[in-house]
Amino acid sequence: AYYIPPARAVSLAVVAAGVLLVGVGAVFEKPRYSAVDHMTAARYFGIAALVNALAAVVFTSAMLIPPLELPILFTEWPGIYIAIGYGSFVGFGVLGTFCWSMMYRAMPDLFSRSLLDRRSVLLQLALSEVGVYGVSTLLFLGGFTGASLVHGGMTGPTIVGASMEFTDIPSAVSIFLVLVSVVLGVVNVVRARAAS
Repeated sequence: AYYIPPARAVSLAVVAAGVLLVGVGAVFEKPRYSAVDHMTAARYFGIAALVNALAAVVFTSAMLIPPLELPILFTEWPGIYIAIGYGSFVGFGVLGTFCWSMMYRAMPDLFSRSLLDRRSVLLQLALSEVGVYGVSTLLFLGGFTGASLVHGGMTGPTIVGASMEFTDIPSAVSIFLVLVSVVLGVVNVVRARAAS
């Protein structure tokens, strides 16, 4: 029997889904344009940025819970995953979402366009939120699991690394969703229309 590694199986499934979607899009009629004003799109992303900022505060407050030993675990070598997950969340989830809000707000001044496709904007927002929460949570879990083992006396990097592998593919999928949301945002701006 031919063995297909999990990462290759997931990538083949993503490619197959993309080919299927392109085929379906070629067969069916293009949906009618559903417009949303640039200020409404900016408001969606502004609200998401505020919610994400509050979530970042909640995530930081976990450092103050003594039984979790997060300040100690953070100093162990797999603890860097916790920092990367948090940094990704603040960088993309809070600041990135706020920047998209500002981009949509400034569209008429920058590009002389103010109408966007509602479905594309909502899809961009959904993909970015699912992606950033997914990658941040998974990196935290991986770092927490590995650092807990090291803190408990496990010294073998192979065993510690193997205990963190459960986050690899889901993290990669989450990062892919974030990247797709950024590309979709650029497409939204390029395809925007001027108000009639």
